[in-house]
Amino acid sequence: MTIIKDGTGEGYLAKVDSDNFLHVSARTYTLMTNVSIRDQFAFSAIGTTQIVANTEKTVLIIINNAASLIPVAVKSIVQSLQGESGKPVTFKGYVGKKTYTSGGTQITPANFYAGSSNILNVTIYQDNNPSDLVLGGVDYEFGRIFMETTGTTEFLFDGAMIIPPGGSGRVTVTGATGAAGTNYAVEVVQYFGINIESIK
Repeated sequence: MTIIKDGTGEGYLAKVDSDNFLHVSARTYTLMTNVSIRDQFAFSAIGTTQIVANTEKTVLIIINNAASLIPVAVKSIVQSLQGESGKPVTFKGYVGKKTYTSGGTQITPANFYAGSSNILNVTIYQDNNPSDLVLGGVDYEFGRIFMETTGTTEFLFDGAMIIPPGGSGRVTVTGATGAAGTNYAVEVVQYFGINIESIK
């Protein structure tokens, strides 16, 4: 058996056995955790909207700053319906190149790295109507959930949903016929900036 070093000068050891298999020691972190520790660029945003029967409302919209060269990777989107049960709600997610115009209340995202002053160049808004929110371009629906009663459902991407510079992502909720105004949908978007160099 041959003992070898990793070649970076750090002295980490590896070995090659008699069958020419390479044995190494590994540490595993989620991408969100790794980015948060290494770059302090992991964030979360929470928004709410009042559900309206037969009306599609954009709860959150994510727009990467056109001046930024850093893509945004989405870890997960969570929908939680609170209020009357038995009133279906449709949840949809979109990515694309539509441009934010107006409406809604801006949300300040929280950095997962406690005490970090890093700010990601995206704007996020809650409680909007699509007609006054985004214009131009084309976006594509990437997922849809039908919630029949009060509960919580999650889309988990772990960084597989990428919003490039100049692109946007949005999630919507649509109240079914008879959905009462006392219902609220809560959207949680966890996302992080990711340096392209780190994934080559």
